[in-house]
Amino acid sequence: VSAVRIMVDGTRSFFYYPENRPIKTNNKLLKFSPHFDSLLEVRYLMQSRLDSPRTGLGMPGINNSWIYCITSDPEGNIYVVGHIDMSGGTDTIVPIDSTQGLSLHLSGLGSSFLVKYDSHLQPVFAKQLDGGINSGFNHCVVKDNDLFVLGGQGSSGPDFHYDNEIMSDISRGALLLRLNKNDGSLISYGKATPCRNNESWPGVESKTTATIAVNNNRVATQIGILGNVAFAGDTIRVPESPYRGRGFIIWDYEGHQLKIVDYHAPHPDNKECGTLFTDSSLYQCGLLIGEATFGDTSFYRLHSNGYIARYVDTAFLHPYVHHEPVAVPQPVAPAEPFFTLTPNPTDGKVIVEVKSDKSGDATIALCDATGREVLKQKALVPTTLLDLSKLPAG
Repeated sequence: VSAVRIMVDGTRSFFYYPENRPIKTNNKLLKFSPHFDSLLEVRYLMQSRLDSPRTGLGMPGINNSWIYCITSDPEGNIYVVGHIDMSGGTDTIVPIDSTQGLSLHLSGLGSSFLVKYDSHLQPVFAKQLDGGINSGFNHCVVKDNDLFVLGGQGSSGPDFHYDNEIMSDISRGALLLRLNKNDGSLISYGKATPCRNNESWPGVESKTTATIAVNNNRVATQIGILGNVAFAGDTIRVPESPYRGRGFIIWDYEGHQLKIVDYHAPHPDNKECGTLFTDSSLYQCGLLIGEATFGDTSFYRLHSNGYIARYVDTAFLHPYVHHEPVAVPQPVAPAEPFFTLTPNPTDGKVIVEVKSDKSGDATIALCDATGREVLKQKALVPTTLLDLSKLPAG
């Protein structure tokens, strides 16, 4: 590509001539003036030239890279998430900004990346998610001063790694990360994972088309399902391939599982796309073929159809509050008595059996109802006979 022509409204246009043009694998950020009158800032995502226009050879092991989402915060910072595809078994260091020491260390079959830029497209931090084949950061949203990122879907191992944190048992699952937007550190995470109960094709997929909606301590996203998935106390069951279910899930900001909804839409070509919170409603859109059920409405379409579904719940108007389960106090077994006495009541003779190992040092004292001591003697092993016949009644 020798040049890119930028046109707005079919009337204004200008040409942009990129420098250091790669054949593939690099991504470029372009910042325009508000009315697209001029190009203000330009930056390659990866600082080095990854593929030479003359030879077609790039950095070892890198096949392709994609940006899946770009968002901003009120201060004008930019957040970019995507994925870099690798050839197996190759380790590569990809510089984001060598002057700041920001880079990605790629190995295995690829990594997802998150890069924050300031308003002039200068990198602030670079993070990555590792989890095997098809692991991906799909979408990101800044809300309530935190950064929420949707990812997951790795299939080569059960664990994901982010910023020296290990998140277990997420293979083929959906993953929600809640991050500190200032430095990218992990605050909390949630997951939706398959049930591995003798299922042939367990899987929960957060496709590259999936998005998250964040509002009032709730995070919603649509998911694809293959096999069984247990979430928020419910289980969705979908037959093995090629059938794939569709639905959506809701976490709170801490990653607690709140709700799962099944569309009962098994066609393998169905696609989930947008998710949006507005006021008391949650909107979902995508593409469906064949049968589907939304709430109490079921339908069948022979050919593909776009859909918009609106779910209304007055609870959406208020922030969700998570209450930890109250621990039920366990009964405490009564302590074994220090001694026993028989018979009780008695006509005058009482046998006292001391249960302590220190019975040789024990003393037996007998008091009346006022607490006045009326008898005292040393305890014998294993039993002591008390003669109460000379004491007054009571």
